[in-house]
Amino acid sequence: MSLLDALLLDPYRMNAWIAYRTDGVAGSGTQSDPYDGSTATKFDTAMNGVGPNTCIHLGPGTFETAGYYDGITGTYWQAKTGMRIAGSGIDVTTLKLVNTTPTTQRVYVIGHALSSSTVDFFEVSNLTIDCNLGALSGTSSTAGAVRLMGNHSRVVRVKVINWGNKNSGTPGFVIAMLTGDPSSGVIGVVNCGIEECIAITPHSSAAGPVTVLHCGGKETASTARKPSEWVRISEIVLSIAVRRPTSQRIFAPCQWPGAKAEWWKATNCTTPSTGGLIKPRPVLVNWW
Repeated sequence: MSLLDALLLDPYRMNAWIAYRTDGVAGSGTQSDPYDGSTATKFDTAMNGVGPNTCIHLGPGTFETAGYYDGITGTYWQAKTGMRIAGSGIDVTTLKLVNTTPTTQRVYVIGHALSSSTVDFFEVSNLTIDCNLGALSGTSSTAGAVRLMGNHSRVVRVKVINWGNKNSGTPGFVIAMLTGDPSSGVIGVVNCGIEECIAITPHSSAAGPVTVLHCGGKETASTARKPSEWVRISEIVLSIAVRRPTSQRIFAPCQWPGAKAEWWKATNCTTPSTGGLIKPRPVLVNWW
């Protein structure tokens, strides 16, 4: 093979495997010798040790993690550019939040610092996320599954349980794909989305309101930006399912066109329905 041909080849695909090991071996991250993710510290250390552009294969079992929130310290990990997290299947692989330190923060099982940069080409798929709201300390913290801001980043075939907030005065998010954050210099991202995801069983102590599925700016439904501050977005994909008992209200999808077709404004949905399924549309969905 010539040197030119070698340079034109696609880069070598990086893969890492993590399993719930019971043999006490740390592992080397290969398929035959996966990293040990049997405790939160071991799992977070392994996740923090893999580099960008790595596909991480999670075996069956429940993997505990400290998650991420702005200002977190200690052992934790963040989503990275090009990272793909592939579970072994919904209800086969579970990521469970076990951080007891936060008292007032919005905590996510998967997240990253928005002030650093966008996390492009990230994807998480084929697993369950247990937000475990009851484990959080304080009276005003929130527990969500994913908060990401990046081009071509997706959450696909993910089930979320035990989400919510401890105080109705602190709205939270369950899955949030942020399309921009002017304060961080990001005025818009492309081709981010939520596909074939389901959010069920909020924690019994959840106070509400909570934004269950969000594609939009860094805001809550009650603090939407003024039209002059709308964030430009494009090619957002949202394919979601939200199921609740018929005794609970689900707020049906709404959309708000702005001055141009590619501009959207996030605010409260006002059309209630009960039970059933929210049909896929590029929307903000709230739960009370």
